[in-house]
Amino acid sequence: MRPLQAAQRPPSRSVASLRQRAVSRRKVLQRADHQAQARALLSNFRMNEFTGAVLVAQVRKLDRVASDIRAVARRVYEGIADLPGLKLRHRPDPAGELGVGVYLGFASKEKRDGFLAAMKSENVPCSPPSGSAVLPVQKYAEEKLTVHPAWPTFNSPRGKAIQYGAKSCPRTLDVLNRFGGVALDPKYTVSDTRDIVAAIRKVYPKVAG
Repeated sequence: MRPLQAAQRPPSRSVASLRQRAVSRRKVLQRADHQAQARALLSNFRMNEFTGAVLVAQVRKLDRVASDIRAVARRVYEGIADLPGLKLRHRPDPAGELGVGVYLGFASKEKRDGFLAAMKSENVPCSPPSGSAVLPVQKYAEEKLTVHPAWPTFNSPRGKAIQYGAKSCPRTLDVLNRFGGVALDPKYTVSDTRDIVAAIRKVYPKVAG
């Protein structure tokens, strides 16, 4: 098979460079006596022809998928635009937004949680903002965990003075705790978005008011 024959060719310079870097990093971590961590950290440096082919096929769909999900988001935004007192997540570039979710703001976490519960009762799943972790409150960041106690990052005077945890990002946590919304899908139909809009129009005034 052609892909198998291609796999026998010598690796390109870029691949060889990545492998060399992987070997170098492996030696460093092994000297630190952390072979288990080394295996975990170095497991993602390879991409074969089959993985590349899947990536190429997915990239070809990207413009269509982006267009579809933006159309879904636009229908939801237009359907709730006239709600009194509506507070949406700040969007610096509405035209360029991908539209993966429509998030609404509330005066408190309790009201946000009430909105999420009421939307679930309408059979429309809702959630707080998601998709990325707030790193300062993650255990490994808050406790400054590294692959080895002698790792230099937090052993300098500046490194020791840095403090993570909830106190380092109170405004971020406050915003995340007061916003909730609907995650959208490019395959949502007009009927699906009508249901979402109807649920928001029914629930939001009761909770936010």
